[in-house]
Amino acid sequence: MHPLPRSLDPIAGESLVSYLQRLAYRIDVSPLRLVRMAGLHRWTNNSPPARAISLELDREQLSNLARLARITPREAEELTFSSWKNHYPPINKIGTDNGSRSDSWLFVGTPRFCPRCLDRGAWKKEWSLPVVFACIEHQIFLHAVCPQCARLSERPWQLLQRPNDHTLHPAQCRQTTPDLADRKRRSTACGYRLDRADIPGFKIEPALLDFQIAITRRLNPQIAPEESGAYFADLRLITALINSAWPHTSTLIHAEFVKDVDAYIQSETKTRPGPLGSPQRYRMLSDPPREARTCAALIQAADALLLSDDLSESLPRFIDSPPTERFPRKAWANIFEKHRDSCSEKLRAAATPAAHRYRRVRMSGPRAPLRDDYQPQHIPAYLEQKWFDSHFGHITGIRIRALRRTAAVQLVQWVNGGSMGDAAQFLGINHAGVQYAPITDLRYWAGTRRKLAEFETALHELAAELRTSSVPPIDYRRRRAVLQDWVLPPETWRRIFNELPPNRGGAPIMDDRKRQVASVFVWTHVTQGEHLFAPRPLEREQPPDTQRIWALRRNTTWFQMTRHDAYPHFADLRKALAECAAQLALSIDNGESIT
Repeated sequence: MHPLPRSLDPIAGESLVSYLQRLAYRIDVSPLRLVRMAGLHRWTNNSPPARAISLELDREQLSNLARLARITPREAEELTFSSWKNHYPPINKIGTDNGSRSDSWLFVGTPRFCPRCLDRGAWKKEWSLPVVFACIEHQIFLHAVCPQCARLSERPWQLLQRPNDHTLHPAQCRQTTPDLADRKRRSTACGYRLDRADIPGFKIEPALLDFQIAITRRLNPQIAPEESGAYFADLRLITALINSAWPHTSTLIHAEFVKDVDAYIQSETKTRPGPLGSPQRYRMLSDPPREARTCAALIQAADALLLSDDLSESLPRFIDSPPTERFPRKAWANIFEKHRDSCSEKLRAAATPAAHRYRRVRMSGPRAPLRDDYQPQHIPAYLEQKWFDSHFGHITGIRIRALRRTAAVQLVQWVNGGSMGDAAQFLGINHAGVQYAPITDLRYWAGTRRKLAEFETALHELAAELRTSSVPPIDYRRRRAVLQDWVLPPETWRRIFNELPPNRGGAPIMDDRKRQVASVFVWTHVTQGEHLFAPRPLEREQPPDTQRIWALRRNTTWFQMTRHDAYPHFADLRKALAECAAQLALSIDNGESIT
């Protein structure tokens, strides 16, 4: 690839699409031709996937573009959204070209613009984000459409309109209009200059301008990405709630913008007809307004509600507000469930109980992964006691065994996807028999959605703790795999027996049946699993009649091993086996071979 004979320096804050348009105009080629010359060859329907290349370029693409345009790879990277990747959740969630079309909070279609900033022909990349509604430098609202044609793009997912047209100046409107004068051409560009000085600029109120400055600062790489990401997710959810509960939420909007917001909602309702649960209605609920003033009013109201001290009281009031003819109550609950892991703990705690009253509860069945911030191998089959005490100890009315087992299965399902049976199999739980009854227990217990919300809130809090824990996680799956055919070696069993204090009631029985039970005890300590699902290789080697006898006495011996007021012999044996389990766990975690 040879460098271009002429090139341009990027302008601070400029988007990649804008730079390609300016450079293509300078060297008199179409933007599409320039994209191909730069090696940005990801195509969708023979059109340049402007959204995909705007988000992030790989190392080879950065190198190709930098060499072609005579700029540095760092300058090429600054043209993309990569610096905002961890601060703005929609960017981080998009992985494919098709996926980039679906999130309306990532792009507002053709970007809004400031006419005064376009005097150099550069479109700022921040103008593509719905949360940017004003030009801070000129203190005016951004324009959403061309003043002449007032047309919205027929293909809003293509940020680069008319990619084959090499005659248009970067500041000209590229919206396609029917060409009625020339029958040989099916369409032509509007061509209106958007950098004209006579285009009116609507002044923005000081409070809204300060709000826009605060939002823009959250995109700064120096700000903690977790804080910014949660904030933008909160804005998205509360904006959707204001929309879904309108007009009950009109009191949240500043008085001078109420008519604008109401007109927008009425217009969207007419232009997007369909049943209450139709995709058109849901897009209306989740999509931000295109017009800058209306969008600013909704986002500012969402911010004010988030900052209120009584969020836990006011939010359920709007969620439980009387249903409107536009949306069922479950509409916002479904959107909240989709984005709840991205929002702040404050919003999650305030919204979860009310949202779960309207969400359709599905306790089982195949599903896609919901989280990727912890690993399933770090989840024990029987929830760790300290985790249970910290997050589930306050829950009453259900068997502890059912709660601990189901919580572990649910955590694995969230990251692995699939059904709860698949997650149970991953954990080594026998889900084919009646021993997996906790799911049924949980259904009976969760007779009200408030109880289920209590359980899932605790589960999400534990998941958040796993994500941020500073303690190195334990690979419980590896421990289970190493011990799947393990039993206490005879020499170890004899050593433990010989080191036990004398038993007052005579010599205790230390046969192979008891060695199998002792091996299960060690297994439960090392793997944090239940004795019901422990492997029993020594028992499997016995004749069928012996296996039945051992099975009949299994629960009695286990009770003696684990009871709080155990006989001295069993208490001493339990202590010795716990020490053995600690040494065995350390050896497995260090990668040592196990006999």
